[in-house]
Amino acid sequence: METEGAGRCVVMERRAIADLILQYEAVFASHNPKAQAALHAEDGVWISPAAGKVVGRAAIERNYRYWFEAFPDLTLDLEEMLIDGDWATGFWRMRGRQEGPFFGLESSGRRIDERMAILYRMSDGAFAHLQPFYDFSGVLIKTGALKIVGAPGKK
Repeated sequence: METEGAGRCVVMERRAIADLILQYEAVFASHNPKAQAALHAEDGVWISPAAGKVVGRAAIERNYRYWFEAFPDLTLDLEEMLIDGDWATGFWRMRGRQEGPFFGLESSGRRIDERMAILYRMSDGAFAHLQPFYDFSGVLIKTGALKIVGAPGKK
C-alpha cells in the first residue's frame, strides 16, 4: 500500500508508537482541534471517507474542529492496537451525539456508535499518515443526513 505524507521518515521505537496512539486517545477526549492536529507531522496526510485527502496540519486541525463541533461529546475508545515497524493500526469505538452542523444537517440529536480502524504511519514522533476505516454511509444514515428511500422494511 502506498501512502502519502512526511516524505522523510524516521522509524520510531515500538513503545514510542504505542505511547503516541495512547496520547491520541487522551488528547481526543479534550476536543482540542489544535492539540489533536499537533500530533500530526506538519506535512501529514489524513485520508478519510468523510473529507477525502486532507494535507497539512492546518487542514487536519479544521477537520478535527468540524467533527468536534458536529459531535460535542464524541469519544474514541481504543480497543486494540497492532504495530509493525513505523506502521500501526488502532481498533476503536467511536460514539457521539450529533448536535452541530454535519453534512447539511443542523442538529439531529441522534447518536452514532461505530467500530473503526485507523491506519497510521509514523515519522519523527508524529503521524505522517492517518487513514480511518469505518462505515461512513452508516454514520450519515444514523444522523439522518442520508435518507434511504424504498429500503426493505421501510414504509
